[in-house]
Amino acid sequence: MHYLIRSLLLGFTLLAFSTVNGKELDEKKSVVYQLYKDFGWSAIFDVSAETESYLGKPIEEQSPDILSKYFSPELVKLFLKEAECKQFRKGELCNLEFDPIFASQDPAAMEISINSAESNVIIVQFRYPSNTAKINLKYQLERIGNQWRISDIAYLGEPSVSLKEILSR
Repeated sequence: MHYLIRSLLLGFTLLAFSTVNGKELDEKKSVVYQLYKDFGWSAIFDVSAETESYLGKPIEEQSPDILSKYFSPELVKLFLKEAECKQFRKGELCNLEFDPIFASQDPAAMEISINSAESNVIIVQFRYPSNTAKINLKYQLERIGNQWRISDIAYLGEPSVSLKEILSR
């Protein structure tokens, strides 16, 4: 009888643990999925005044409230610093010279996938339609309160660089 009770308790514990971990993993991925859902339009439409009137501004022009839904406080500050630079320099480039979620000045993607890697890392992979080059982005997440937020994006390739490095220049 004790064996049956211990087995049931162990089974419930393992089930609860895997559900918590599964839910946590889904929460991490959901931040990245939501980011692409809300701003992936830039890979389909040219950014223009007309497009913005229907779809909104690109990521780098969003308010602190919107940015904080996806990014860590440190990355939000860096995005805002970049926006200030662009306002000051009117039409000139600052540090960020490409769409951060597509690693391209001309964002486009096909065969996109979002996968979990090690503990707080999500890997986004896709191909550029123009040349079928495979792109790998490594999203680093951190827990802010009870929410997961993106704390950096590593652009894997030659040379390997991260969004935080680019925005911190």
